[in-house]
Amino acid sequence: MTATPALTSNDPRDLDGKRLQNAMQTLGRDPALRARLIALLRESEDRIAFDGPVRDEVVGPIIDALHLESDEYEKVLADGTRFQFLYRTKIARDFLLSESEHPSHVWEPQTTKLLLELSRDLQGDVLVGGAYFGDQAVLVARAIAGRWTEGALLRAQPAAGADAATQYRPEPSDQRRRQCGRACGAAAANACAWMVSTLSPTWSPRRTAAVLTPWPWTTMPGNRAGASA
Repeated sequence: MTATPALTSNDPRDLDGKRLQNAMQTLGRDPALRARLIALLRESEDRIAFDGPVRDEVVGPIIDALHLESDEYEKVLADGTRFQFLYRTKIARDFLLSESEHPSHVWEPQTTKLLLELSRDLQGDVLVGGAYFGDQAVLVARAIAGRWTEGALLRAQPAAGADAATQYRPEPSDQRRRQCGRACGAAAANACAWMVSTLSPTWSPRRTAAVLTPWPWTTMPGNRAGASA
């Protein structure tokens, strides 16, 4: 951390917040101390009187200030699935703040439960067009592993900041796009075609057992972050 200049007046207030930000990042460089602070903040969420989302407006910003983009965590789900992740997203923050040490899910518990239920009897390729944090793709892959040998789970997540013109390059052939339109639906055809052309050139729509594309799942009851599955 870079030290801030010494005070030039008798006013100790940090009016622009820069010294506070620097102090929080300094505290966060001690992993043990950071873990204790996070635990305290998690425990305090129910006690904070605030007219609004406490995690997003009070607790979350404090925890964010403790971290750098390079901070890495490892957390294990109840089924033994181990995730290593960087502290860079809201999903990472809420996963870190899970009430359980070994939760049943990473994000969106009802979506996760639904996907695992739907994947129980799948026989074929699974396409995930929009992996986000990647947790549900990993869990579906684990659920279908060992039941068949020729299929594959393919998932893609465009890089942050990429615009629509560059997200799905190279352009797939018209034939591949038509195939994917039949397998994935017209709305997801371009993303699906890019994904299978790039990741699995031998893919066939006849082998596709499921297609998972972005959907406003957070509107489902109980599907908010931190909800119990």
